[in-house]
Amino acid sequence: MNLFTVLDQAAARFGDRGALYHGERQLCTWLELRERALCIATTIRAQGTAGARIAVASENRPEIVELMFAIWAAECVLVPINYKLHPREMVQILDDAGASQVFASPKIGAELAPLTDVPIETLDTEGYSRWRASPAALLPTTDSSALAWLFYTSGTTGRSKGAMLTHRNLVANAHQAAAWDPNMRRGEETVARHIKQACERYGVNKRTYLVILTLFDGTLTFSDIFRRRYYPFPE
Repeated sequence: MNLFTVLDQAAARFGDRGALYHGERQLCTWLELRERALCIATTIRAQGTAGARIAVASENRPEIVELMFAIWAAECVLVPINYKLHPREMVQILDDAGASQVFASPKIGAELAPLTDVPIETLDTEGYSRWRASPAALLPTTDSSALAWLFYTSGTTGRSKGAMLTHRNLVANAHQAAAWDPNMRRGEETVARHIKQACERYGVNKRTYLVILTLFDGTLTFSDIFRRRYYPFPE
């Protein structure tokens, strides 16, 4: 089971419900999020092969969600990078992962450009808008044992090391974590107003929360400044 299937199922069941919000402003429905991801996946596929490592280096912003599912829809591997790292540490991760592409915020993209030859696509630009305007890709047929997420440690005791997680790993984690929270019920919206940055270093329970929300038809809400953190699971 490719993780994109999770989004595909949510869009089929509750396509017109709000999926992603920025503050109080709705950005897209589940169906629109699905279409955005498939459109971006088309260009990712055209520029690489299945299994390619695609990095995302950005501060908190809604595009992270559509990129996660787009990368999985393209049958590629997501490499999230902690935006708090020094640019040279980010380059070390790009090199170690063998990243073929990096999506970056304008600030981080400008810092990475003189340090790496990995192609950089800057979010919030006309170029990125063209990725969204591509024809929708066909649905992926990835084996559930395929690598989905290459997650790097903070590197506090040395160089960052990549932890390899498959599609099956993440779906299993999502089901397990959902079982811990009685508020997660299919067909009911759950609003998480403050979600920790998807590329930051955190545990299994927090890492899978974005996937859980999709499994249970939740609503993703991003805030630029987190005054508190919403963790529904035991620490």
